[in-house]
Amino acid sequence: DVERMQDVWLVHVEVETWVTVPEEAKSQVSNQFNFTFAVAREESKDSGKPDHPIRRILPNNIDQARRMASRMIADEEQRRIDTETALDEAPAK
Repeated sequence: DVERMQDVWLVHVEVETWVTVPEEAKSQVSNQFNFTFAVAREESKDSGKPDHPIRRILPNNIDQARRMASRMIADEEQRRIDTETALDEAPAK
């Protein structure tokens, strides 16, 4: 539900797969996957703290930071497109 996007944390996972050829002492990236998950921002009624705390992981270097920023911008753009599409497809009242 696009209207509830403010009620979730977005978690981005990047997976890189490598092929290694030991005989030639070389390896190369064979594939890369990017996943974005939405996790509900629910708080414990007792403590007021998140039921599912999400750890913030920072990049190790500037290249990782640029990749992360690029993915965040792409996710925001996708959210904007999804919102516009949902509004366009909503039944007229």
